Amino acid sequence: MNDVKVPYKIEFQGLIIENPFASMDEMIDRKIKISLIRKLVLANNWRNVDTISQVTCPLQVLTGLVDPVVPPEHSQRIYNNAVKAEFKHKQDFVEGAHRNLYQMYSSLYWGTISNFMKKCAK
Repeated sequence: MNDVKVPYKIEFQGLIIENPFASMDEMIDRKIKISLIRKLVLANNWRNVDTISQVTCPLQVLTGLVDPVVPPEHSQRIYNNAVKAEFKHKQDFVEGAHRNLYQMYSSLYWGTISNFMKKCAK
């Protein structure tokens, strides 16, 4: 696993992620079915699905269920693997795609974020 390392500890109040991908190699495999090419060009697999298990702060996952770019299953796997998160919440947007959640579901989207931030501030 090629994790990004920082020389200091960062304390986060909370982490909000929207339509996260599980790993870059899985995203590339959706478009390019030749794994040899992937291995040649991809130096970092960005294994978010593994790295999320190290997150200890509160987590909010926002997911568009008709996202044509990142399959919603990636968000679910990220959510499931966030085993050390202080608390976590996943909000699904039934007709939400990749970049339209805040437009299609303005009240729900911003309300979900606001509620999460309030909970983190306690």
